Amino acid sequence: AKAGTVSRVMGKYLGTYLLRFDREAPALTSLVLNRRKKRVWFTLSDDATGLDWNAVSVRIDGKQVPVEFNERRQRFYVPDNDFPRRAGVLSITAADRLGNARSWEKKFR
Repeated sequence: AKAGTVSRVMGKYLGTYLLRFDREAPALTSLVLNRRKKRVWFTLSDDATGLDWNAVSVRIDGKQVPVEFNERRQRFYVPDNDFPRRAGVLSITAADRLGNARSWEKKFR
């Protein structure tokens, strides 16, 4: 082979890649808050880098409450026994894997 030319490629071809910027925080795609049935569930999405599962936080009147994830339905739930007996404020915070975060608040009666 002449100098400056490649006669063969060593190693494996790993495919084509695309680099994208992710400046968008996750989206709250649905929220159901039913005081009569003591039920709160919601869905989150992040189409770019994906959710940081450790950064999903739920507070009721400023107090952090546990949240469960139903993988089959792709929903987050607040357990019934953590639902307050009076009016208050529900706060949800979520971030993606790059740290883009967003919070939502919903008053309930």
